Amino acid sequence: MLSVILNIAEGSGCDTDKEFSRFLEISLRSVYEIVAAFDFAFETNLISILAFEEVENKAEQICKQINGFRRSLKKI
Repeated sequence: MLSVILNIAEGSGCDTDKEFSRFLEISLRSVYEIVAAFDFAFETNLISILAFEEVENKAEQICKQINGFRRSLKKI
């Protein structure tokens, strides 16, 4: 999750909404990477299905929030 947070923080220093939106998109990609890593951890029996589902649910919520933020930037 650190990469998600750091990309949002870095993007907040951008001069334009378009540039900031790009960093939010990178943050989304980081969320997908996290889910993939946890999927691998589940498939190799490092975590339980409950742990994976919890991460997947939180990731879905975060993606919705980031996408909503990106949409709001386009309206400005």
